[in-house]
Amino acid sequence: MAEKVSLKLNNSKWKRFFSVPCALVDDYIRLADESALKLILYLMCDESDEIDKFEVCKKLGIRESNFDDAVAFWKEMGVIESDSVKTVQAVEMKAPEASPAPATNVKVRLNYTPKSIAEMIDTDESVKELFSEAERTIGRLLKHAEQELLINLRDYYGFDTQSIILILEYCRDCGRTSAKAVENFAAELFQNGITGFFEIDAEIKRRTEYNTFENEVRRALFLETKPTAKQSQYISSWQEMGFSVEMIGEARERCVNQTNKLSFPYINKILQSWSEKRIFTREMLEADEANRTKSAAQNERKQNNSSFDLNEFDSFTLSQSHSNK
Repeated sequence: MAEKVSLKLNNSKWKRFFSVPCALVDDYIRLADESALKLILYLMCDESDEIDKFEVCKKLGIRESNFDDAVAFWKEMGVIESDSVKTVQAVEMKAPEASPAPATNVKVRLNYTPKSIAEMIDTDESVKELFSEAERTIGRLLKHAEQELLINLRDYYGFDTQSIILILEYCRDCGRTSAKAVENFAAELFQNGITGFFEIDAEIKRRTEYNTFENEVRRALFLETKPTAKQSQYISSWQEMGFSVEMIGEARERCVNQTNKLSFPYINKILQSWSEKRIFTREMLEADEANRTKSAAQNERKQNNSSFDLNEFDSFTLSQSHSNK
């Protein structure tokens, strides 16, 4: 049985009004995302011919990229006209002749009801296959939010089925399979231009190798908690320099011996000095220290041999004096 809720606006809260076409609710509200709805309501209320993109984004609380997507969406729907991103003018909103669908060249983040997803499973074999693969990957049935996300990973972000499964496998291995965690990782890949299967595979391998390296370094440094963002930057730079966990542990020993505490900046200075000398193994370090010890000893002997001996000089001058007599 449908649940009926009584809602009434408190008109005393509003100082002025503007008209909103019924078509916004009847035909577009399901397709438009939050940014698109904010923008169209702003345009309906604003009476100026031109708007400042930066100011509008600040006022609406949206990113500039979301602003551009919203403009593209409403232009595609024929609701607004725009000669440039900075000049946007609202036009009469007319109901479309048929139920509109997002244009192929415009990506729109959509929400789906359980009923609509069920219909997609029945009519679209690729969706059914995607859900089956995803459930096998994470080892359980998908929730509605996860089904909705997978469709958007394909249609909004543009990932193919194999790439989506690869993303799910990585999130599963990291112990983060919630819809939010998966989308955060997918969005990060997308924003960095990593969208192809082989590109995603390479990025996942890079992250996996770093995570393993970071955990080993954390143990070598006797860190009991996860490294901070700054500490992770140091660890990442040490990996890029080419240092092994063993050499980082050696630098840690020298740091503690000198300062009586663990200092990432101090360890970093040690490793940078070794990097400048192209010292990356314990054998190379021992050879360098042996050479420096040998050079120091040679220098000391040279100084001793060339030093002025006053007693010898006195003996020499006395003997010379007696012989002259």
